[in-house]
Amino acid sequence: AKIEIDTVIIQGQVTGNIVAKRRIEMHPPAVVKGDIVSPGLVVSEGAVFEGNCSMGREAGGRVFELAPSPVV
Repeated sequence: AKIEIDTVIIQGQVTGNIVAKRRIEMHPPAVVKGDIVSPGLVVSEGAVFEGNCSMGREAGGRVFELAPSPVV
């Protein structure tokens, strides 16, 4: 299954990919098997996540280039 949502809080079992515009939260006894895309992610201790996670540009997050700072 593919789930597309704004924000999701998971406390059960999900098998499939999740795309969230804002945030994905996993709390025990959550078991998530699949790939996720979201700019915000919380995996609480005791929750299980098996898959790939993307939080970059394709997830709607902002990516900044850091300029090197001189070492003094």
